[in-house]
Amino acid sequence: MRQQVGKSKPWRRTVALSTFVGLTIGLLWSGAVLASSTQPSDEGIGVDPVSVRTLTVGPDAGNVNWSLIQYVSDTGACLDVVGELNGERASFGGCDPDPDAVRAPMVGGLVLDGERLAVAFGVLTSPGANVRVLLIDGRTVAAQVQDGAWVVSIPVDNIEAATFERADILDEQGSVIDSVPVVPVPSGDTAVAVDGS
Repeated sequence: MRQQVGKSKPWRRTVALSTFVGLTIGLLWSGAVLASSTQPSDEGIGVDPVSVRTLTVGPDAGNVNWSLIQYVSDTGACLDVVGELNGERASFGGCDPDPDAVRAPMVGGLVLDGERLAVAFGVLTSPGANVRVLLIDGRTVAAQVQDGAWVVSIPVDNIEAATFERADILDEQGSVIDSVPVVPVPSGDTAVAVDGS
């Protein structure tokens, strides 16, 4: 039996190299996830604490308590929607360097208490206004509005499916002031509830 001195076995180098590459990719991926996070409580996104403003919308017909969180981070102006039901909390949102992008109605999805919800949300710039959301199947849904913040949630089978078409901003008499398309959140995040968070 011959023994090679000073040379490692090829399979050991392959295992060591594979482990190094796997760890490097894992660390890069976790860093990218952190950098794309839009939650103001997450570390690493450079949130200006003075800019954080919570707008409580209140419960909807499904007893989900909704609120919106506005803030400024290193990535720009941000708007998140937060839903709470039966002790579960889920949220998603987006940031954009253009502040007008997060003022437009946004849509995404989350799961609360095992139910998938498509969610449209936004902040009104006109006092006393209301919102009516048009679904792609032609139905309209009145938004839950409180202090300018509004939310509409619809149970769906697939949270990635297009559900909302546009949001009509209404004056106090119910006349349409503006009609704007509902757009996906800038980050494209979709969130699943985490118990007790």
